[in-house]
Amino acid sequence: MLALAAAVIGAVVPAWQPPAVAQSPAPLQVTYVARVCDNYSDIMANKARNNIQESLFNLGPDSTYAPNGIVSPTAEQNGSPNCRPYTGWRFSTGAGITGKSPATDNLSTVTGLYRSDIVTQASTPLLDPQGQPVLGPGGVPQTIPGAVTVQLNAAETAAAQGGRTVWVEGGTPTDPLNANPNVGFGALRCAQDALNGDNVDAVTFPQASTHVFCYYYLVTPPPPPGTITIVKHVLGAQSDTFPFQGNISYNPGGAFTVAGAPGQDGSIEFVRGATLGSLTQPPWSFTEQSKAGWQPPAQASCVSANGQSVVTHSGATTSVNLAPNDHVTCTYTNTPTPLGDAELWKVSTGAVGTFPFAITGPTTTEHYPDVTTVQPGVPIKFATRTGAPAGNYSATEDMPTDFSQTGPGTWRMTNAVCNGAAIPFTNTPGTPATATATYTAAPGTDVACLFANEFDPSGRLDIYKTTLNGVGRFEYTVLDNRDNLTRVQDPVATTTTPGVEVQAQPSATGLSAAPGSEYTILEAMPAPDSGGFWVLDSATCGANTVSVDLTAASVVVALSPDLAAASCHFVNRYQPYGSFSVVKDTTPDTALRPGAAQLAIDCSDNAFDGDLTVASGQGANDTGIALTDATMTCSVTEPQTGAAPNVDVTTTAYLEIGGTRQPYTLGDTFTAPLGSFTQVVVQNTLKAVTPTPPPTPTPTPPPVAPAGDGQPPSGLADTGSSAPSLWLLLCVGGLVVAGSGLVALAAGRRRVGRTPHRDGR
Repeated sequence: MLALAAAVIGAVVPAWQPPAVAQSPAPLQVTYVARVCDNYSDIMANKARNNIQESLFNLGPDSTYAPNGIVSPTAEQNGSPNCRPYTGWRFSTGAGITGKSPATDNLSTVTGLYRSDIVTQASTPLLDPQGQPVLGPGGVPQTIPGAVTVQLNAAETAAAQGGRTVWVEGGTPTDPLNANPNVGFGALRCAQDALNGDNVDAVTFPQASTHVFCYYYLVTPPPPPGTITIVKHVLGAQSDTFPFQGNISYNPGGAFTVAGAPGQDGSIEFVRGATLGSLTQPPWSFTEQSKAGWQPPAQASCVSANGQSVVTHSGATTSVNLAPNDHVTCTYTNTPTPLGDAELWKVSTGAVGTFPFAITGPTTTEHYPDVTTVQPGVPIKFATRTGAPAGNYSATEDMPTDFSQTGPGTWRMTNAVCNGAAIPFTNTPGTPATATATYTAAPGTDVACLFANEFDPSGRLDIYKTTLNGVGRFEYTVLDNRDNLTRVQDPVATTTTPGVEVQAQPSATGLSAAPGSEYTILEAMPAPDSGGFWVLDSATCGANTVSVDLTAASVVVALSPDLAAASCHFVNRYQPYGSFSVVKDTTPDTALRPGAAQLAIDCSDNAFDGDLTVASGQGANDTGIALTDATMTCSVTEPQTGAAPNVDVTTTAYLEIGGTRQPYTLGDTFTAPLGSFTQVVVQNTLKAVTPTPPPTPTPTPPPVAPAGDGQPPSGLADTGSSAPSLWLLLCVGGLVVAGSGLVALAAGRRRVGRTPHRDGR
């Protein structure tokens, strides 16, 4: 029976002594996963498709990750379902990265090596973002094949908790393919990076997470590599950037550009898989697109280094059936379109605008107030005048002052050509800015000129950082959403005084603020340490804000002609862990408590759910002190006390939060706040119930002896009296000594974290 109110005299239980130290938080961990695929098309691409990608052939489906998405087993399995686990693949980590070279199999590698001892195993437990096991049906821990989970070593931990990126590569810095000729690089994706498809990726730990994934994809059998270089050679005095398209480019739609200038050829190099003899891969092809102001593109001139590749042409389209280990160089030569006699032309790049001109000759000045380009890179003719007298000429233009369609920026003249020859020009700042070009016309000639201008946008993003409860180093990535998630800047902010704002350096400048311009800012905060973790409390870019995701620590910001500069303010707070403990005090006296006593713990974070049992003969038990990374609600009930029959049990309980103690009624819901120590103590006092003795019977008077000899009628000796039997009153009591122990919850309580997910995310 239970007695919850009145105190009784019975077993005396000494005060319980709490555990002295909280359990350590989960260590920083990375699960490295390797997958092997039969085809490059089996592999999902990274977030940005571009020519940074280092696979020898293009990949398959587009990424399903948002720009701020975090790599997860579910997304990887769904994105690349045909790939298989790969055991024995080695990874390396380092402090920095360097670009590809023939010596590294044309794969990027890490620098400042931390370790190269990470090798995938047959399987490893599947963990959630807090490093706790993911449970499947029936509570069975799940595993992930072809993977290994490792704790960060001291150097990696110092970097991650210091707000610095830990870089990962497949293989080692000197051998990115692990001396395995039977595999080729496919893709690498880690944590919240997964941006470009090269052999290096960044490990950071999103808010409150202590565990992330890295996925590496191989292809077998790999094609032998080859190289194709496209060279741009221009004739005349004009420079320009020339558009191409073809399957050789991994950019969306296969588009790419090559710039060329007089006397300075431009080029782009592609390391690609050999196609000669392939039954599945077509030849590599590329076509130069027409460019206004230039004659139609002509057939390229191509040279094969080993003479084995097969090159075919169809106009400006080149197809290269690439031989193994060959290097094919194709040169496209461009000639400007001849200007008509005595024609004046204008071209602008980067934007369009109106350029009022004044042409001053030997005798007169002519004004052209409405010289307006309509398409970047496309020249327009604004004047024709034959029979101009010989002599010195100057052309002065005002730069556009209407930035309503471009956003703010700077216009400048970049080239001036008359009669096929470059002429001198000068840019002069001011309001408006101007440029002047000069030319001397020989007698009997007409002057034909082209004036070229370029727009340099001046949109900018300034990031400001305030930290509360601590200081730290925070890295940022700024991506251009309209330009295939191109990384435009990587500012860093380091605070030195809590509550004092600092500006991240460098600012992101030279950004387009044309209508529709949007940028994503990703924040990488220091990884959790033994005391707590960083959270993003707030982030705003004022009127430029499009959206804020505090959990993913990202902001989407818009720039526009009217709002071309954004000041973005991030406020981060160092959040100490919470701690949680439940204690059960009872008696070890097995006469009073022959059974086990039990508390049931039920929390909104069900990783803390379970039963706390005090075995028979044990005086007390506790859950230990568990660290929590989120506020949660809980309740504690007492399904059984273990008391013997006819033993009264008095239960008292109290709840302590942040040092404040209050009575607690079993079954009530309470809040265990983040950052505070929360403890529930439940005490049982047990007392054996003393039986109530029955009433003493009234003696029956002996019969009166008849008058006579006075002897008993029975003939027995007379004892002189007869008394009732005495009841023995049994009272059980005494002092018992309670013990105390530290054990984990039977339900598998974890030390830090939220509810485990069944899909590993």
